[in-house]
Amino acid sequence: MTVPDRAELASLRRHLHRHPETAFDVDATAELVADRLAAAGLDVTRGIGGSGVVATLRRGTSSRSIGR
Repeated sequence: MTVPDRAELASLRRHLHRHPETAFDVDATAELVADRLAAAGLDVTRGIGGSGVVATLRRGTSSRSIGR
């Protein structure tokens, strides 16, 4: 991880701590996380179970996965 990557993650962490959401009312947090993952090039599925986010990183043509 590069120094700029670490700085960006620290900025994201600070933002999330400054703007906490509670219980299952986490729409803004889910949107922010999904947008960041999509910007990083991952395939993003939003709205899993309400506000859940799933990101898929594809490498090659294999059907193997790390976790489901």
